Amino acid sequence: MTTFDRLQDDLPVTLIELADERMPDYVDDLLGRTAASSQRPAWSFPGRWIPMADLVAERTFVPRLPWRALAVAALLALLIGGAIWFAGSRHRVPAPFGPAANGVIAYATAGDVYIGDPVTRASRVIVGGPEDDGSPVFSPSGERIAFLRAHGAAAFDLMVVALDGGTPVRVTGDPITADTTVQWTADSRSLFVWSPSTSELERLDATRQADPVVIARNVVVERGAVRPPDGRQVVFQYGDTSGNSDGLFLMDVATGQTTLVRPVDSADDHGYQFNHPKWSPDGTWISFTRQRGRAGSSDGGDDQRVFLVRPNGSEFHQAAQEPGTVVEDDVAWSPDSTRLAANRWKQNAAGEWLIQPIGVITVATGAVADAGPPPVPDGSLFDWSPDGAFLLGLPGAHATPGSAVVDAPTTIDVATGDARPLEWTVQTAVSWQRAAP
Repeated sequence: MTTFDRLQDDLPVTLIELADERMPDYVDDLLGRTAASSQRPAWSFPGRWIPMADLVAERTFVPRLPWRALAVAALLALLIGGAIWFAGSRHRVPAPFGPAANGVIAYATAGDVYIGDPVTRASRVIVGGPEDDGSPVFSPSGERIAFLRAHGAAAFDLMVVALDGGTPVRVTGDPITADTTVQWTADSRSLFVWSPSTSELERLDATRQADPVVIARNVVVERGAVRPPDGRQVVFQYGDTSGNSDGLFLMDVATGQTTLVRPVDSADDHGYQFNHPKWSPDGTWISFTRQRGRAGSSDGGDDQRVFLVRPNGSEFHQAAQEPGTVVEDDVAWSPDSTRLAANRWKQNAAGEWLIQPIGVITVATGAVADAGPPPVPDGSLFDWSPDGAFLLGLPGAHATPGSAVVDAPTTIDVATGDARPLEWTVQTAVSWQRAAP
């Protein structure tokens, strides 16, 4: 018999003995002690204030949705989406100076103001009606257009209209003349207006008719006089040429304080030596035209060139180094401030002045390149496209406010010199809108 067989025979008897209900010998002593002890307070049992079911129940994993996290994520998604929508829905505007994208072109014909797409050639009326309107000029932001409205035979009201339409606002009180200088301020909220009859520089609110703010008196201010990028300074000459007022000056618009840029040359008797001063778009140069006298010649034999000077009066020099007797005028800066464009006339051996193609002058080198065919003998009314790739001009008979002259605006590719008419009929100068890139 093996050990396992013996255990198997004895197992039933052992189990019966273990199952016998017997009380331990020390039970009576135990009961005596507990009877003399007080009961434990109920609050000391965790099961009375933490449900025992939660303590002893078997925990089974049931996935729960993270509602709080989902709510936060949804809120963030809404905020991001709203920000994207808001940014996309806002009308972006370009900087007031420097290169920008090419927008639409504003022009006037038959007394109405139009805007046209230079790519598709499509156009639409923006200011119509029985009034005689012309000479539109875009604000730097591209959101408003200033224009002239005929007020009698030789007077005009200065009007402003939003690009998206609406009723034009007259911003001048008294009518102005066609030779009045009008230029937008850098923030597109106001207009600088200089009248040759009063020699006063005024600032007008572009959104409503209000009393003008006189900035300066006895001054000569021309278009392009506002200094980039913030428009805090204006380049000007005094309205007389006597005494210590002779020269080219800067004026702080806020304080009225003036600074001499460069005095006149006392040995030069040509009168104004700083004709048509204007700023480069980066605010680092001032350009102007100046007659150059030749020894032994009369005034009729003098030529006129574009000159440059820094705002502090330094680096005064002639911009182009073209040989011969040349008259340069009607200067326009490229948006990137690297080039100048000007009408040019050259004197031939017979003493005749012959119109030349628009000259594009490279500021760094003084080199001159032709742009397009020669315009009419009086020159072209032109300006640069916002991106600096084209010149937009009126190469035909000059269109001026109040005249019946009809012309067609033409774009000239500066790189190739190719000219392309836009086939719109215009009667006053045109303006190319600056758009956000």
